Amino acid sequence: MPSSKHEVNLIKIPGIFGDSGEGMLSVLEASELLPFCIERIFTVVDMAKGKRRGGHANTLVNEAICCLRGSLRISTLTRHHKGSHTLTDPTTYLIIPSHTWTEIEALQDGTCYLVVADHSYQEAAPCYVRNLDDFNVMSRAE
Repeated sequence: MPSSKHEVNLIKIPGIFGDSGEGMLSVLEASELLPFCIERIFTVVDMAKGKRRGGHANTLVNEAICCLRGSLRISTLTRHHKGSHTLTDPTTYLIIPSHTWTEIEALQDGTCYLVVADHSYQEAAPCYVRNLDDFNVMSRAE
């Protein structure tokens, strides 16, 4: 399990290769590897190179993201840390705790990624902070 529920960090999950051509099986055991229980799963598929998603923070939701195909760069900003991570395979997950500003960029055409989260989708404010200046003010107040 990651060292802290409140830190952005990478986790590796095991990949099991079958016989030639069978592909790889990777299993995410939430109780063993994630610092939260999964309530929602969603995918983003077929992103074009250079396109961006995210550009927000969530005050409630913790997430874990893995790249299923292609590659993506995830930039994160918390009150204490600024980071950038490149994901290229489904055995590496980036844990993104609540109160983290997140921007995601596809580095290859056709990039697809999976997100697991600990809360259902709630668009209503103040769950989503979509302005970086507002996020910075909120972070300083915590």
